[in-house]
Amino acid sequence: TQDVAFQGSKERLDGLHFNARSIISKTDELGACIDTWSCDVVAITETWLREGQDWQLNTTGKRIFRQDRGVCKRGGGVALLIQESATAGRRDNVLKGSSNEALWEGFRNKKGAVTLLGVNY
Repeated sequence: TQDVAFQGSKERLDGLHFNARSIISKTDELGACIDTWSCDVVAITETWLREGQDWQLNTTGKRIFRQDRGVCKRGGGVALLIQESATAGRRDNVLKGSSNEALWEGFRNKKGAVTLLGVNY
């Protein structure tokens, strides 16, 4: 388990939630939202992506973390887009067993306190 910390002394994180209902057909729309609002973190639900399925977002400065739904099921899936300036690591032990479509990241502020951010579907 590794904590996530943004470089610099950011007081807050700006975030966006995007319920995609198939991200493949909405990649341009999501990219425009991210560019317009300059979000640090973007939580995406209902990506509908499958393990091994390639998906790229044409926006700079974001890393993609995904948790896809199993190959036998339709729909679902979650993703987190996090600023590349963050040192990121997944938190697999948070609410383990509550959902196989959940991602959790920990963000450390400049005082050392950790805040968990998650997306769950």
